[in-house]
Amino acid sequence: NILKANEDLAAFIYLEHPVLTHQDFAKVKEIESPDFKVGVLSTVYELSRPYSLESAINALCVSAAKLVKNGHNILILSDAKITYGKAAIPSLMATGAIHHYLIQSELRSKTSLVVEAADIWESHHFALLFGYGANACLLYTSPSPRDRTRSRMPSSA
Repeated sequence: NILKANEDLAAFIYLEHPVLTHQDFAKVKEIESPDFKVGVLSTVYELSRPYSLESAINALCVSAAKLVKNGHNILILSDAKITYGKAAIPSLMATGAIHHYLIQSELRSKTSLVVEAADIWESHHFALLFGYGANACLLYTSPSPRDRTRSRMPSSA
C-alpha cells in the first residue's frame, strides 16, 4: 500500500534545485548510504556498427532495467567518456527511451534519472529533459548556470 507511511518510503534525497551544480552532482554520484545505490550508464556508443544508434539505445534501456532490478535507485546517464570514433546518444533521446522502457517494465517508480551531458545548452533543454523523465541534470562542459549565477552575485559580507 503506497499510501501507508513506512520506513521504505521515507528515504529520499532533497535537492535544492534539479539543475545541479558540480558539487551537488558529486554528492549524488558518490553517495554512501544503505538506502541509495547509484548506477552510471554511458550514453556513448561506437559509430562503426550498422544501426549503431538504434542498437545503442536498445542496449542502454536493457542495461538500465538490469540496474534497477539489482537495486540501483539512482541512474546517472552520462556522455562524459566520449572519445574519437564514438558518439553520444542525444541526452533527450536517451532519457525518454529509458523513462518509457522502465515504465513498460514496471520499474520506473523504483529509480531516479540524473543526466550528465554536454548537449544541455539552455533552459529549454533542461525543461525538455525534465518533461521526458529526468529528475536532475548537470551540464558538465562548463560551470553550471547556477554556478555562474552565484559567481556574479554580490557576496553577503
